[in-house]
Amino acid sequence: MLIPSQRLALLLLLSVFVAPPFSAQQPSSSAASAPIAPIDDKFVHDHFGKEFTLMPEFPPMVADMNGDGIDDLILAARTKSPMLDAGGFEYTVSDPYHSFYGFGDPKVTSAFTTDDPTRKSIVLLVIHGAGPEAWRAEKPRGKFVLINVPVQTVSVRRVKMGKKVLMAIGVEEYGGDRTTSAIFWDGNLKKNTGAYKYEPLGAAMD
Repeated sequence: MLIPSQRLALLLLLSVFVAPPFSAQQPSSSAASAPIAPIDDKFVHDHFGKEFTLMPEFPPMVADMNGDGIDDLILAARTKSPMLDAGGFEYTVSDPYHSFYGFGDPKVTSAFTTDDPTRKSIVLLVIHGAGPEAWRAEKPRGKFVLINVPVQTVSVRRVKMGKKVLMAIGVEEYGGDRTTSAIFWDGNLKKNTGAYKYEPLGAAMD
């Protein structure tokens, strides 16, 4: 038979093995973190406005387009009014294709027609990432709408421009000759200025 002091010692010993540790009662950081939002029309609307509709047949692409070591996002979308929400959503509209040929004022060229009306409304959306959240940051480094790029297929790849090797959006252009081109960033990281440029490459990039 246990005396009271022995009984107390036994209860204390059992409590050490039965009671859960303090850390097990706290939610883990992964459980407490918010789920990652999908890349869908809502995501596009949140960043560019409701004039844009995501094209699911073109998968999202992630790459460091401006060379700052932070992932950027490239999407294909449709829109009839690329200029409408540029001020409210703080994105830059540019026409790298017509700029290459000498006239790329998007206020004018956004109204240009093409010989293939199914391609007229396709635009490329680019989000330059900022900080640890990269392109998902609430305030990304920059947002761009690239109009009039004759997109048939699109990918991300490295291309050589002069002596430089750059990350670019590789485009196979619509049409029978399978012309290919590259859309690349030409800018100043310190000043956070620059623009996307177009460069024809010739034969298809297989």
